[in-house]
Amino acid sequence: MSFSKILKTLITVFSSAPFLKTIGELKKYIIKERLRFFLLAIIVVLFLIWKAETELVVFFSVFLTFFLFGWGSEIVVIFALFFLATCPFFIVYKKDLLAEQFALYAYYSLVIVAILQFKEIYGEEKRSKVGRKRKLKTDF
Repeated sequence: MSFSKILKTLITVFSSAPFLKTIGELKKYIIKERLRFFLLAIIVVLFLIWKAETELVVFFSVFLTFFLFGWGSEIVVIFALFFLATCPFFIVYKKDLLAEQFALYAYYSLVIVAILQFKEIYGEEKRSKVGRKRKLKTDF
């Protein structure tokens, strides 16, 4: 593929209505949640200033992002399974250090998932109790 074809394809994709609509929705979401984005950015910058390890910054940022915004943990589970599934291949090809590193990444991801699931379950219980209390108050 020539450069001009690639350029034309990129222009077509980036100027398409669905792409522009998605970007518009993303802008609205960022503006609506700007305080959470700002808090997340400050924490990441502080980690970088303190010269924390890259792995710590990445995994803690992922955790904070999913925790602050209340996103589901399904995406993190997919990454955990990917890290876990690649370990045997690294062991077969005698890349033991990579296998160990990916096993650690899978563990970190699963810890993040466990915490996020606990938050989701606790949040659902709390919402259901509040809903029951409101229903009881309106019954009288």
